[in-house]
Amino acid sequence: MIVSLTSVRRRPGLLAGAVVVLVAACPAQAQEVPLPELPPLQQTIYLADAKSKADIDMDVRTRRRPDFDPIGFRLGTWRLYPSIAIDAGYESNLFGDKHSPDSAAFAALRPSVALDADPSWGALVLAANGRFARFVNKAPANEDSFTVNAYGRYDITGDIRLEAGANFGQQIERRDSSGFPDGRVEPVRYLQSQVFVRATRQAGDLRVTGAIDYTGFDFRDTKALTSGGSVISIVDQDLRDQHVLRGNLRADYSVAPDLAVFAQGIVQSVDFRIAEIAPGVPNLGGKTYTALTGVSFSGNSLVRGSVGVGYVWRRFGSAGAKDISGLAINADMALFVTPLLTLSAKASRSVEEAVLRNASGYVSTAASVRADYELKRWLVVRAGAGYRYDNFRLNPRKDKVFDANVGATYNVDRHIAFEGSAAFVSRTIDNDPFAASYKDVTVSIGLRYSF
Repeated sequence: MIVSLTSVRRRPGLLAGAVVVLVAACPAQAQEVPLPELPPLQQTIYLADAKSKADIDMDVRTRRRPDFDPIGFRLGTWRLYPSIAIDAGYESNLFGDKHSPDSAAFAALRPSVALDADPSWGALVLAANGRFARFVNKAPANEDSFTVNAYGRYDITGDIRLEAGANFGQQIERRDSSGFPDGRVEPVRYLQSQVFVRATRQAGDLRVTGAIDYTGFDFRDTKALTSGGSVISIVDQDLRDQHVLRGNLRADYSVAPDLAVFAQGIVQSVDFRIAEIAPGVPNLGGKTYTALTGVSFSGNSLVRGSVGVGYVWRRFGSAGAKDISGLAINADMALFVTPLLTLSAKASRSVEEAVLRNASGYVSTAASVRADYELKRWLVVRAGAGYRYDNFRLNPRKDKVFDANVGATYNVDRHIAFEGSAAFVSRTIDNDPFAASYKDVTVSIGLRYSF
């Protein structure tokens, strides 16, 4: 059956675990992300009913570990969870340059704090985090990013739930993003602000969720560099500033104890702040309509997630621009092979924006897999890989991005944890001589202290 909304109150450590899930799942994290990066459409966090608790405990990625979870500080009805991490590492290609890559060691500081309350009517969470990286003798590669989040849930009745939240922060765009400016440039910084409201109603075997969110992207200008690191010019990024308004309606109907079918409709409107990318060349804002149907698995001790297939149609607001339409996919699954091993996979096919002369957007097809294994209660390892293919329309350019990563977390106690990771990215660009193909390797090891 569909997981109930009714919560079991005051279970020790449960809300703390939900804070970890919230901070990890929030759409704007202090790290590099591709654009546009909107939050997952289905991101309801079930804090505490027995079924969802069993699911969380089966998932190695989000499992509560009472011996190692921080306990924080009690502040009246609130509890505060501060932490700080220090990383040291090495990156092989700082500026995504195919012919003359620059490499450097770096150090990064990653502070974070979360504050939660567990009132009788729902939940409140405030969180903030940041990442401040400095590269040895490569100051133009330095990165500063941060995010502030707020989330609230109000249980109107046992079957009706209202959620709302907001976030704001400075992000660093990934260099393999299809919107990243061509050439050798400093990191692209942008401000992202967002608000959302979501309501869920459950009536027997039927659950209906409606949501609306508004996201603004404000890009900071960046600098074009020579191979020696000198500044050539300022790269104006105002053309990419955009506002995105999105509405989502989804209905799940249970057809078996652990299986439901669903139908989902999404409407998204994109408005660029600057109307033209060049004289007579419009900046192609417009609307995207997506319809999906599929199956979802919830409350199952072996598998959880959903697989949706449907149709997407991108309609542009400028005369003469050619609409884009075709197959839409949105799949996100987790398989609990054993209590110690979680396998997960994601797949998507969507239409995205392109601020590129002679392009009316692109179709992005992506897939990724990941494995999380709890070798010991105090040692969790992970490995993952992904592939993304961006096919531009009205422009012959095609982007192919492959990435792979491994990592581990070693918990000494509830305060101290060692973290290590290694990542590889390969970007191949076809039919665009100004956009570089490149490869990059990043390795790091760090220490986190939580209170």
